[in-house]
Amino acid sequence: MRDSADDLAAYRQYGEALVDAVRAELPGRCAALVRRLTGDAPDPGTEQAIDRVVADAVTRLEVLVSADPAEPLSGPLERLRSATHPLTARFDELGVTPPTRDAMDIELRPDDRYGLGPMTFADLGPRTHEAGIAWGAAKAHLHLRRRAETDGGQA
Repeated sequence: MRDSADDLAAYRQYGEALVDAVRAELPGRCAALVRRLTGDAPDPGTEQAIDRVVADAVTRLEVLVSADPAEPLSGPLERLRSATHPLTARFDELGVTPPTRDAMDIELRPDDRYGLGPMTFADLGPRTHEAGIAWGAAKAHLHLRRRAETDGGQA
């Protein structure tokens, strides 16, 4: 199964765009969550927690978008959700009261007491939304081409 160089290059380019978008928009989302949950701008300790969230999220996404598309890795949103632990710990340290969450949210994200993890790319912003859709489409394209090649063009 051979991918075209153009398809692989596009997949990698869309992946890099997704990482760049998250790097640009995630800090603002985190700061907005801090303001919403505490009523204040982030203090220096909270800013450090946000920096750790962003660094972890970027690292997790870089691993994903540089892997072969067929690798059975967790998706980008799950990776973003998993990176929120430093901010959760900071809120716990500050004694922030977790917001009321509906039963579905609790079931889907039991460890995310503060609702920090994004449910969709759009939760981070329009740039991440667009980049996430484009990367997902590029990944799907590669999967379909591989399947068509494996099935003798019958996909």
